[in-house]
Amino acid sequence: MNQDYRWSCNLCLDMMDNPSSLQPRSLMSIFASSTTIPTVLLTDGDMMQTQTQVTSHSDALSEFKRKLKHDWRRTNFEGKVFYVRDEIYRWMVAGKPTNAVRLLATVNQRIKSGKFPEIRSSDLFNPGATCFIVFAILLSLDYGHLIHIFHKHNVTDYKLDWNIEESNDAHDAIRQDLKNEHPNPAKVIAEFERAKWAFNPVPLTLTMHKHLHGVNWILPFTKWSKVAEGGTATVYQVLVQEELLEPDFRNAISAGRQNHDSLKGCYEFAIKEYTKAFEADFEREYLAFRAIRGQEGMVQFLGQFVRERNNADGKRETTYNILLEYGEFDLEEFFGEPQQYPPVLQLEIVLFWESFFKVADAISRVHNLTIKTEDGQTKIYNGCVIPHILQRNL
Repeated sequence: MNQDYRWSCNLCLDMMDNPSSLQPRSLMSIFASSTTIPTVLLTDGDMMQTQTQVTSHSDALSEFKRKLKHDWRRTNFEGKVFYVRDEIYRWMVAGKPTNAVRLLATVNQRIKSGKFPEIRSSDLFNPGATCFIVFAILLSLDYGHLIHIFHKHNVTDYKLDWNIEESNDAHDAIRQDLKNEHPNPAKVIAEFERAKWAFNPVPLTLTMHKHLHGVNWILPFTKWSKVAEGGTATVYQVLVQEELLEPDFRNAISAGRQNHDSLKGCYEFAIKEYTKAFEADFEREYLAFRAIRGQEGMVQFLGQFVRERNNADGKRETTYNILLEYGEFDLEEFFGEPQQYPPVLQLEIVLFWESFFKVADAISRVHNLTIKTEDGQTKIYNGCVIPHILQRNL
């Protein structure tokens, strides 16, 4: 490669790193009319290298779409499709250059305005304002080249529950910029709004406290089965894949990890669901479960969320949900289990009574509940447990 070509390439790279020099669209506009423009000479080897690099970048887009369809795709208990965000992230930051760089190099070729790309790969992962999921959504719709417009208008991964169409000012501003790149800006925004929920399933975090506004949220549970129903609430057994839980959440329900083939890699816990009519009961029980969290021998509180959904009649309703550690039996079921034989051997007898005394210890702690607050204070509460309400989670 001759010296003139290397010098020209360096000039273009300098322009990419210097925002103030992004306006010229050709080498002709950089030099005065009396200046001799360097001749760009490409050898056969240079042409082959350039063609290979373009092919490599376009392969990244094909690989992204393949992984989106086969590797990152999941289906929940309602048959709704969603994608694993962490796996998308790990793939985008992998490689040298990273897959994110390769994707941007591919889609930026479609920018019609003729400007140099206005977004770099580092912008996708800017702490507090990441937009790699926004980029993934646009790529899935074949609108990846529009990421610079969404980034410009602060559409980030943290604002995916924000509806662009309902914000007149933002909608008009984004639509105006989209006009330069797409003949139907309203179509782009509408498709983005429909597709984004699959890339933003409800995040499950330990002691979560969320109000999920709207009916579009996707709960990432593999299974959701009713196990009991009482006067105020319904209890469900739910399963979730371990890849969707943070390490502290997995540790809190380690006993609920399933190992048989059909459910391998899943964690099991309970959800206690209340309707609007029993919101006050939900508030009382939520506070009670939260208060005894961490107490030995008691069902552990994992979090709570309020959800809006469409019922069987198509009407919208609000449900109030408590996430709890799952217990297979209550005391009545345990003693009534046909396969549960009385202890006979000495060791069996000792272990049985040691376990049974733990129930008495737990009841005693509820009657005289001692809680240490974050500011170091110790508070004592006098509770009341009636034997016949010692049930699974009701």
